[in-house]
Order: sequence, then structure tokens, then C-alpha cells
Amino acid sequence: MGNADFLRITVDEERQAVTVASELTDVSEVDLHSERDRWVVSLKAGHSDNLVVRVLDAVRRSLAGEPTASALVTIDGHDYHMHGRFVAMNHDLERDASAIANGVRSEALGEGIFVVSLAGEHDLYTAPKVQEELRSVLAAGARTIVVDLTETTFVDSTMLHVLLSARNELRNRGRLLLVTNDATVRRVFEITGIDRFFDFYRSRQAAEAARSTGPVS
Repeated sequence: MGNADFLRITVDEERQAVTVASELTDVSEVDLHSERDRWVVSLKAGHSDNLVVRVLDAVRRSLAGEPTASALVTIDGHDYHMHGRFVAMNHDLERDASAIANGVRSEALGEGIFVVSLAGEHDLYTAPKVQEELRSVLAAGARTIVVDLTETTFVDSTMLHVLLSARNELRNRGRLLLVTNDATVRRVFEITGIDRFFDFYRSRQAAEAARSTGPVS
């Protein structure tokens, strides 16, 4: 997968394309050109574990502060449609992320079981809050942590590493289970290769029921 069509970013403005290109020049050769009334950034790079997350992060930063701006990112045949701060894949779940508060909440279910629910977008800005919450339930004696991503609309590489770190801390005494039925969120884990370290469930109830067994999805 080393051809120029592997990664293609289409944005509205030249300055947005320049911003994206400047952040990705260390990955591989970058081509920037106009096409019809938009700007295209093509990247000649093979697949890497964090390439997709890096690209999406770069595009999100280029669109920051412009809620009406849009971009189309095509990576290995997968389309990511981005509008301001929101990203969706293949038109799935086109929700207004600004209407969902970036929240972190936790609850104890007893027997060392805690649920940490994340709502909205989670990136390097919210990662410290999530990390603090996870450490808090670990300190409270959690043996099973269910991270509910049902209301999560976006996760970046920073959040993936926060979750992986919590999973590693818990590994010797329990499990960290992830709940999501969102193909976009699940795809970020899969395409970075981190999915193999987690057990995924389609509902919170399924995760709670399977806490002493194995994954069902």
C-alpha cells in the first residue's frame, strides 16, 4: 500500500491544506494541489500503526475554530467525512458532536466493578481528566473497569494510550472492558492495531455479564 492514492485529504481552503501538509511531511512525501474548487493533499506512505490517527488529528486541527469547514479523508479505501470538530466514517452516525458534552463520569457497581462512561470527543485536551478518573477507580480497588464508549463520538491517539495504560495497570488483578457499537470508534482501535489488547462488547449489560468470562465480540 505505498501508492499516492492510499491517503488523500480534500479540504475547502488552501491554508487548511498547507496546515495538514506541514504536519505530515515527516511521514513521507506530500503532494499538495488544487482540484476543481478544493485543495487536495496526497501522501505517499505505507500503512503504519498510528497513521490514521495522526492524519485525523492533523485535519481536525486544521479545521479548528471553523464549524462550517469540511474535509474528506480517504485512507485505504475508507472515507472519513469531517465537519469542524466532528468526524464520521462512510456517513455513519452523523451526529452533532457539539450537542454532546465532553464528559467523564464513573459509578461503582460493587464487588470491585466500576463503570467509567465517556461522552463526546476525547483527545489530548480531555485525556488528563479521563486518566485521573481511571486512576481514581483503580485506587478505589477496581478489579473490573467497564469503559462505556456508547456516547463517545471521537477518540484520538492520546486517548488510546490512556486506555491502554489503564488496561496494563489492571492486568495483574482484573480486566478493562470496552463498550461500543459505533463502527467509527471501533475502527480507530482496529486500524492502529490496539484492538488486540482489549475486549469489546456491544452493550454495557453484555460487558457486565461477561466480566468473569471472555469477550463476546
